[in-house]
Amino acid sequence: MVVAFEVVEHLFEPKVFFSQASRRLRKGGLLVVSCPNGLGFDVQMLRDKALVVDPEHVNFFNPRSLTLLAESCGYSVLIAHTPGRLDAEYVHEAIVKGELDIAGDPFLKRALVDEWDSLGWPFQQFLADNGLSSHMWLAARKTD
Repeated sequence: MVVAFEVVEHLFEPKVFFSQASRRLRKGGLLVVSCPNGLGFDVQMLRDKALVVDPEHVNFFNPRSLTLLAESCGYSVLIAHTPGRLDAEYVHEAIVKGELDIAGDPFLKRALVDEWDSLGWPFQQFLADNGLSSHMWLAARKTD
């Protein structure tokens, strides 16, 4: 098993890392990776003010791009998901602090401000369940 938590977003050549990991694994071995999801809700809403937008992050993957990278290096992806818990809260806090204006979006205003106590967590769960959280995990099995 090769595990890399919060590493691949820092690499100039992530494909080299995936390939090197594959060389070290036996057939059926597992690769587990975590990294930010560049298409996560808080990243899309807060842009350069999102916590994961960092000059040390030279790559921004999403579930599809990370899956394609793994598959191109001889892995079968078992799961690529976004189990994040804080995206809605980060955006909620930015709105409350006046750092983000969503006045023109009645849906987000309702979910993230007006009915935050009852809709905040279900909204976050929706993000996580649909690949929209900014925290991402991938587990893949070496196929060859």
